[in-house]
Amino acid sequence: MRYFFHVGGDNRDYEEKRGKQFATLEEALVQARTISEELTFEGEYQGYKVNVVDGQGNLVDTVPIPVRLH
Repeated sequence: MRYFFHVGGDNRDYEEKRGKQFATLEEALVQARTISEELTFEGEYQGYKVNVVDGQGNLVDTVPIPVRLH
């Protein structure tokens, strides 16, 4: 199934248009956690979330992007 990873927070939302094919939801969630970890270190997206949306447009899970403590 194709999953999309939308990033949202602070009244801003970034919707992914292409998505990525995964055999299972668990594989898609691993990808969402990886995205969250990468965005944590960028700083700009701390406190946002990665919304995992399936090919039918259903929100299937949300992964927070934690605030990095210095």
